[in-house]
Amino acid sequence: MVKKIFFYSSSGHFSEVYQWFKDMVFSSGEQVEFKGLINDIEENRSKNFKTFRSRELTNEKDVFIVIAVGDIQLRKKCIEEFTNFNFFNIIHPSAIISDQVSLGRGICIAPYSVISPKVMIDDFNNINPFCLISHDCIIKKNNFFASYSKIMGNCKIGENNFIGTNTTMIQNLEIKDDNVVGANTLINKDIGSKKLIIGSPGKVLKNL
Repeated sequence: MVKKIFFYSSSGHFSEVYQWFKDMVFSSGEQVEFKGLINDIEENRSKNFKTFRSRELTNEKDVFIVIAVGDIQLRKKCIEEFTNFNFFNIIHPSAIISDQVSLGRGICIAPYSVISPKVMIDDFNNINPFCLISHDCIIKKNNFFASYSKIMGNCKIGENNFIGTNTTMIQNLEIKDDNVVGANTLINKDIGSKKLIIGSPGKVLKNL
């Protein structure tokens, strides 16, 4: 079966994910056909690729969705709208992933990221270049890890979190749901839900 791939996108992040997708397909030889973009925002519709409205897609066994946006709320919208569809995993060939890792669906793991043994990554997570997820971590649904994020061993991360570039989370800690972590933040204590955290060490700037 040739998989028909549709990218859910309204941002520049698509160009990065699309390149990783092409690298993966070239390396693996997987039988896929890129069909175009899903975008319901008129002013952001692409001039270079065929663009579809969400309502134009039908749930067929050969149709697969890739979430190619970084905005957590848009990612949630895509997941809710296409929850019964197939989602495609993009694993860049340069990523180092232990054979003891559990991955869900709709995962994107970018170039030069490292996923260590006994890590569980649930559906719809986006792990950008040069990230580290160390041993025994549990990552729940729909988190976005910007480049160079480092999650040390035995950490737990909930759902719908945005982890800014070059964030470090030391071992044995937990972040719950719906948080935004600013760039260069050091997380050295547990974090609840719906917080904006910045700084080194990280401090809660405000509730969201």
